[in-house]
Amino acid sequence: MILGKSDRVAFQFSVRCCCAGSKWSAVWAAMFRDLLNVRSCSEIPDLMTYRKQLSEMVEAQVTAARLNAYVDQLQRQLRH
Repeated sequence: MILGKSDRVAFQFSVRCCCAGSKWSAVWAAMFRDLLNVRSCSEIPDLMTYRKQLSEMVEAQVTAARLNAYVDQLQRQLRH
C-alpha cells in the first residue's frame, strides 16, 4: 500500500467531505481508492473504465444544463 493507515483515514475523510451528496462521489472515491492503492506495476487499474464513467457524467450534466437553458428560454418567451 502506498498510504499508511492514518493517511488513508485522512484521505477517506477528505473525499467524503468534498463529494458528499454528489453524484460524483462514488466515481471519485473508487478512482482515488484504486489509484492510490496500486500494489504493483502489474496490477495497474484500467483507466478507461474511469474515463468512460466520468465522460458519461459530464455528458449528463451538459445535457441537463442545455435542457435547463431551453426551459428558461421558453419561460421567458411565454412571459412576453
